[in-house]
Amino acid sequence: MAGIGGPRMIVNPELSLARHDHPEPVRGTIGELVRAAAARSPDAPALISAAGCMTYAELIARADQVRAGLIARGARRGDPIAVLAGRDLDLPALLLGVLDAGCFYVPIAPHYPQAFTERVLAAAQAALIVARAGMSQELAAEWRDRVITTDALAQGAAVPPPAARASDTAYVIFTSGSTGRPKGVVVRHENVTRLMVSPTYAAIDADRVALALSPPSFDAAVFDLWPFLAAGARVVLHPDAPPTPDSIAALVRRHGVTTSFITTGLFNRIAEDRPDALAGVEVLNGGERGSAAAARRVLDAGASAVVHCYGPTETAVFTTAARFTAAAPPSEPFSIGGPVAGTACYVLDCDQHPVSHGMEGELWIGGEAVASGYLGDAQLTADRFRPDPFRPGALMYRSGDSVHMRPDGSLIFLDRLDEQIKVRGHRVEPGAIARHLEALDGVSGAVVIAVELSPGDVRLHAFVTASSASNGCESQWRLRLQTELPPAMIPSRIVIVPSFPLSANGKVDRDALLAHLTTQTDSSDGLQVDDRDQATVAALFTSVLKLSPASPDDDFFDLGGDSLLAMRLLGQLRAQLGWQGSLQDLYADATVRGVARRLAEGVAAPYEAGVL
Repeated sequence: MAGIGGPRMIVNPELSLARHDHPEPVRGTIGELVRAAAARSPDAPALISAAGCMTYAELIARADQVRAGLIARGARRGDPIAVLAGRDLDLPALLLGVLDAGCFYVPIAPHYPQAFTERVLAAAQAALIVARAGMSQELAAEWRDRVITTDALAQGAAVPPPAARASDTAYVIFTSGSTGRPKGVVVRHENVTRLMVSPTYAAIDADRVALALSPPSFDAAVFDLWPFLAAGARVVLHPDAPPTPDSIAALVRRHGVTTSFITTGLFNRIAEDRPDALAGVEVLNGGERGSAAAARRVLDAGASAVVHCYGPTETAVFTTAARFTAAAPPSEPFSIGGPVAGTACYVLDCDQHPVSHGMEGELWIGGEAVASGYLGDAQLTADRFRPDPFRPGALMYRSGDSVHMRPDGSLIFLDRLDEQIKVRGHRVEPGAIARHLEALDGVSGAVVIAVELSPGDVRLHAFVTASSASNGCESQWRLRLQTELPPAMIPSRIVIVPSFPLSANGKVDRDALLAHLTTQTDSSDGLQVDDRDQATVAALFTSVLKLSPASPDDDFFDLGGDSLLAMRLLGQLRAQLGWQGSLQDLYADATVRGVARRLAEGVAAPYEAGVL
């Protein structure tokens, strides 16, 4: 493992305490750093997308329009501004304009269900909502008078000077809450700028070309944009469609991409299906438990480096990082590295005393990384953010992760101590999903369990007790959840059970529930199909999903499939059955019956790898 700490990395010789002091404790705001880069190279390209290119001068001019428009609509310092936008050319200017107005942004993916979006708006108490024209009609009437369209922000107006300070809130990102109510993490400018100034965790300078893959509502998007724009680099924005190994490979080749953050699940699939997609790229990956074998495959295929990262939303994207190369590859256990600049890591026992090196304990995080807490939730903030005994007057954050520290200050992730999990890089609490299920007609009880089929491939399974009249309601329940929750919170399967099995201590026996699932879905031998084509398609579903359909009407995506697994399924359909259907054909009817019917009909639409 290559060192990333440098001379400012300080590790206690006996106890699991490590800190990495930032070389520049006074750094300014996000906007000041980006504006300084624009002043150095105003005509340099800042952003590239399928829609065109935006220079640094154009980025600042557009951000000034946004700032002026927001203030003209009554935005005041410290106001929350919701931004309903995807990953497009205008997004960075929208966010920068919000920040320079002295406000903070609340990013919301436009494809989220209306009910979830409105719960976030209510929790954030959004003063204004920035959205595309026409999107306001999708919101309840109480929100429509707060909408300001991006077209309206294009009108010229006097530009007041930027109003933000380093200690101001920069953004609030909402994650799943155990009660079913989203919880918003309040992050300040100074939390983020520690990643933007003098970074040692990755090579970031004006010569870099970054590939942005993260949706703006995911905190990795903070890394996708701000460190690179502060350095004067170019940022290539992947289209808003889900990235695939082929689409990533095409953009890497076309634009000479040098750096990208990729979530663990996607990274592992690239390693398995197309490791050469990242040739020449320094790849940062994290979000879930990583695989050293996957990292070695990507390095062997030509990646310049793999940086294994770790960091909760509550500590502003990255807490630790470990850099590996083909000359110094990773091995198991796959280290998550030591603290990045401006961050401290403490491994403590249940009494909050530091443990010795190599001993298991809970990771607590201190330093400039620590966010302000949870918006409007003083009780949860007090529980997770505690006074830092090693830095008087500061706070430390309780991660809920079990780790141990090596003598060099690097950490090994062991397990999660509570129910929070990551699904495709998104923070999810199974209890929140269970609460939503229990609110549905016919459901009397629910338990949601996460199963990691392979490193980074996490599936959710829901078990419910229901009235006898609810047989066959699983599809209706799923449809209802899809109107209320983001895609990462939709279970792969909903299984009705007569009652929840209990362990000897009277708690729900989750292993017994999973065993019940295994008998239901691990084999397609009992699947009743109409013909050989359906049997063949069902077998391919099982091979790709590692989960067998229970009926010909089971949908590939409902069983846990996503765009990447769909590409893999299409590859097998082509290779084994000669089918030339497109991804759009699969989306049109992704049931076993529907795919088999298209196979029998000889669908031969042109096939294009990836979505560009």
